[in-house]
Amino acid sequence: MKNIKEAVDLLLRVFLVLQGGALLLLLGIEVFFRYVLESALSWPEEVAGMIFVWFTLVGTAYLVNENSHIAFSLISKRSPDWVKKVLGVFSQLIVIAYAVFMVVPGMRYVKMFSFVTSPAANINLTWVNMAVPASGVLIIFYSLINIYQTIATP
Repeated sequence: MKNIKEAVDLLLRVFLVLQGGALLLLLGIEVFFRYVLESALSWPEEVAGMIFVWFTLVGTAYLVNENSHIAFSLISKRSPDWVKKVLGVFSQLIVIAYAVFMVVPGMRYVKMFSFVTSPAANINLTWVNMAVPASGVLIIFYSLINIYQTIATP
């Protein structure tokens, strides 16, 4: 299980770095064409928005992996160890409930609007809409690992 988690971690880090670079490149292209050449392109802003959706949602999943999400830290810092474990598991269960809500209705939404394309770049929006259920699955994966680690540590 540890090897799978490490592989997913590496994949997400590379994915996030590539997305960040792509965002900088696209926005740089847009600024160059708009202000230097005075001839704005229609597609870079749209594609950057699509990448930003993935960047944000996959980044959220990665933060769940790092336990950098909202938690009951004020209460748990001043509590006995067993209360810290209960609060840790409880907060992860809340995160999982939210992630399930991202996956199930998210997939319905993807299917419902699978025929829609973006106006400027003419990209099928299924690629953008899949960010919600895909990140939900990643969040569930990391939350289950966090629950296991919380229970397994003495």
